[in-house]
Amino acid sequence: EEKRLKAVGTLLKDMMHLEEEKRNAESEAERRVRVERDRTARILNGLNEAVVVLSKDYVIEHANETFLKAFGSEGEEVIGRKCSEVIFNQEDFCQEIFGPQVDDTLNTLETSRKEYSFQRNGDGVYWEVVYNPLKDEQGDYTRCLISMANLTHRKKLELDLDKSQKRYMHL
Repeated sequence: EEKRLKAVGTLLKDMMHLEEEKRNAESEAERRVRVERDRTARILNGLNEAVVVLSKDYVIEHANETFLKAFGSEGEEVIGRKCSEVIFNQEDFCQEIFGPQVDDTLNTLETSRKEYSFQRNGDGVYWEVVYNPLKDEQGDYTRCLISMANLTHRKKLELDLDKSQKRYMHL
């Protein structure tokens, strides 16, 4: 009987030790995920480009700090809103005007690049937009990562130069 009690005690002690090791391993895994998530957020927020992730329904799932600053948004208030509301201050027309061109029959999206000009707060703005498909484990298009470079300063300089050249030609 004493041997059996001793064996049960040893078994319980081993089980408690294993449970503690399991908790420590889970805590370490959670810490590593948190560190990697924070590192990725710092990288995305350090970019000069505005970065946004859109769902297939053109709803914003993520936006970096550059995007938030460029479109006058605070914090996470853009998450869950349609891109057209945030970018254009308009109701739902993101798919027709701004959204990536998706082949619905094949559920695919190819990486593409476009330039846009539009009015924002009364000023003309110019953006180069790159659409990158994000796919699930089966290779199906599930969302789109969009990076946006603000070309406004360069485009305005080009327009001013063009006007100057035309004036000079008429002298």
